[in-house]
Amino acid sequence: MSLEDLNKELYDKDAQSARNEVTTGSPWGAAETGNSNPEAFQREGVWQKEQKGLTEQGKKKMWVALSVLAALVLLAGAITTFVIMRKNAFQEDRVKILFDGPKEAESMENVNYTISVRNENRAKLSNVELVFNYSDNFLPSETGNEGLRILSSGSSSIKVGEIGARQEKKIVLEGVFYAPEDAPVYIKAKALYSPGNYTSKYELENQIGINIKSSPVFVDLTAPVSATDGDTLSYVIDYKNLDLKPMENAQVRAIYPNGFEFISAEPKPSEGNNSWHLGTFSPGGTGKIIIQGRITGAKGESKTVQALIGKIGSDGNIIAYNKHEKVTTITQSPLSISQAAVNIEDGILDPGEEIRYVVRYKNSGESLLRNVVINVEIESRVLDVSKMLIAKGHFDNKTGMITWKSSEIPELANMPIGFEGEVGFSVPVLERIPIANEGDRNYTVHTVAKIDSTDILDPEGKNKVITSNALDLKVNTKALLSVNGYRQDPNIENFGPMPMAIGSETSFVMRWDLVNVSNDISGAKVVASLPSGVKWTGRIYPTGEKISYDIRTNQVVWEIGDVPAGKGILNSKKSVAFQISVVPQPNQVDQEIRLISSSKLTAKDNFTGSEIAVEEKEKTTRLPEDKSIDPAYYKVKENQ
Repeated sequence: MSLEDLNKELYDKDAQSARNEVTTGSPWGAAETGNSNPEAFQREGVWQKEQKGLTEQGKKKMWVALSVLAALVLLAGAITTFVIMRKNAFQEDRVKILFDGPKEAESMENVNYTISVRNENRAKLSNVELVFNYSDNFLPSETGNEGLRILSSGSSSIKVGEIGARQEKKIVLEGVFYAPEDAPVYIKAKALYSPGNYTSKYELENQIGINIKSSPVFVDLTAPVSATDGDTLSYVIDYKNLDLKPMENAQVRAIYPNGFEFISAEPKPSEGNNSWHLGTFSPGGTGKIIIQGRITGAKGESKTVQALIGKIGSDGNIIAYNKHEKVTTITQSPLSISQAAVNIEDGILDPGEEIRYVVRYKNSGESLLRNVVINVEIESRVLDVSKMLIAKGHFDNKTGMITWKSSEIPELANMPIGFEGEVGFSVPVLERIPIANEGDRNYTVHTVAKIDSTDILDPEGKNKVITSNALDLKVNTKALLSVNGYRQDPNIENFGPMPMAIGSETSFVMRWDLVNVSNDISGAKVVASLPSGVKWTGRIYPTGEKISYDIRTNQVVWEIGDVPAGKGILNSKKSVAFQISVVPQPNQVDQEIRLISSSKLTAKDNFTGSEIAVEEKEKTTRLPEDKSIDPAYYKVKENQ
């Protein structure tokens, strides 16, 4: 063997031995792939060559990671897309409430407002409900609002239900306004809803303002244009129901200025010193309130008084249907004027009674006053002006004013400092009060005296008018009682001979008739007595009338009760008939027989508070009102 071959074999054995070591006993082991290439390892100075690329297991892990990442990206994209789509499907600003209806309205007239709920989203609206809030002056119709539920005096609601995508629903709200002229009122609508199928609630509001062009009730206020510090003055409130239906819980209220001291009012207030409860105020009903008070304030100060009429709300405050206000300016006038009805102590008049007025005036200033003029304004439908007497003055029937000038009273041309004077007139109340309809009632005579001078000017440079106290005299009603007797009566059949015969019973029918003119009366009652020998038969007509007879006192009483104004004029009289009988005695031959004593009516005048007393004479068998009775039969005849 040559040396070259020997070296080759030795080296091959060493290499083989090294390979065997590595494979079987090396702590390093072999590569997991089973590669026994000695060049792949190195130990203690022997290098190993690094393997390039991923293993199969590494590749699997990478693919798993990439798949998870892709899934997360897709999920995030889906969520983002859902959120964007949901946001685009519903947005609050795509829900709208729209009003369609008049922005001006008349009181007492029906008005309709169409409220549209518009959904411009791709999602539907569920559980939609409209809640209405409005002025207390608005009353929803009781019959024209289907499904409307009243929540309170100023609130109601209606279920709308579901509104589909890009759809709208319309609700009609019908009602009537009761508010002062030019009053601003409103109707507010709030929509409550849930978008889609979700339970979360959303709200949306809108409203419409309405201006009222007329009022359902009339109220007027009279107040002096000017007054001096400490003056006593009058406020007069007139009111009327212009509606065709009654006003429930009606009230009149006065709002006084600062510096006003209440003294009295007629009628008296129902509450405090400024509220009058009217209860149910009938259509066409009218009324008047006169307030007396004292005013204080600095010169030039304006004092505003208000009169309101309306109904009492649920909170006890008045809901004004109309209001009126007047301003009184505080002045320091050198002229003063007052008036009095000198023969009327209680302020109550009877029909036919004469009123005597005295008007007193004075220059209490520090200079002469020129061209003074005095006026008295008279307002009443129950005065007989044809019989008016005026001392040195002139009455204008068209204006209802009496005037005195210097042409009649020379001192008025140049009234000296401290001068005091007076003028007067008289006028009677009509005997027959005019009654044409139910509104003709509760009459008063209203007068106000005024004085002015060219030397006393107002801020506008015009003659300053100084006003006196107002006088409002109430006129009593006139109750008329008539007593009549009949042999022939359509409702009660009489019996017995006529002419009357001694020992034979003959009957008559007596009838009371009541007429009431201008004011309601209450507690009305008629009382009379039957003379001894006159018998009460017990037959009456109408049978429902409350009439009684006391056998021990022979007294007949008719309990009438309340009688409205105009009874017997605008409609039939209040009447009752009852039967009595007599048995003539021998000592009554050729005599008339007394059938009933004098009849007395008593009652109370609800307007003036006066007690009414009317008496009619006794009745005998002389009955000229019954034309069927021969005048020769009035007396008892001797039996033949």
